Amino acid sequence: MAFIEGRDIWKYYGDYPALRGVNISINEGEFYCIVGPSGSGKTTLLSLIGGIDRVSSGYLRVGPYELHRLSEGELDEYRNKYVGFVFQLFYLIPRMKVVENVELPLVARGVSPGVRRKLALDALEAVGMRDKAYRRPSQLSGGEQQRVAIARAIVTRPRLLLADEPTGNLDSKSAENVMEIFMRLNRELGITIVMVTHNLELIRNCSRVSRISDGRITKTYSVPEVKSYDELVRELAE
Repeated sequence: MAFIEGRDIWKYYGDYPALRGVNISINEGEFYCIVGPSGSGKTTLLSLIGGIDRVSSGYLRVGPYELHRLSEGELDEYRNKYVGFVFQLFYLIPRMKVVENVELPLVARGVSPGVRRKLALDALEAVGMRDKAYRRPSQLSGGEQQRVAIARAIVTRPRLLLADEPTGNLDSKSAENVMEIFMRLNRELGITIVMVTHNLELIRNCSRVSRISDGRITKTYSVPEVKSYDELVRELAE
């Protein structure tokens, strides 16, 4: 059984259908990419999978959670216990130290101060940022801030990590470092990753990639089976 399963998903904003009958199936442990132009519906789909927004109609399940059936309180629990989020913007709180930013999801869970400090430092170690734990976000580069954001996303040890244009504000070297962290989290911890991106250079790291256009998934590719990476990029760019 698929880890993430969506059938005939529609999402309306007023009269506008942002998603039009999307079907999607993602296995546990995959590194799955969704690509498409601005306004194609890729971020909308990610927000539905993350329980940030709700489907207008259709079926959407992640693990044991049938998201289309959950109450607001149940969606809050799902997000807090099951999902980590990484966005294009880092959303770090400037007045708080790095380690305090990473601890925030654990505060929401009621984890004791000593335990959450240890878990936050472990998460920072996983992304190579433990030595910057007591600095402020303003003292870090953009790439370092994104690594802190990843540590915050994984500190609760989620089953699912959702990344929305995670390298959009980074230079090429920092973007490469972030992708290496994602690949290691996927490979070593078995975290399922679903990443939305318009940067086709990043899809070489994925197990599968879906192309979305005008609110519909038009095709899904198994990256390792594609004859040529350059050939895949050309087809996705068309």
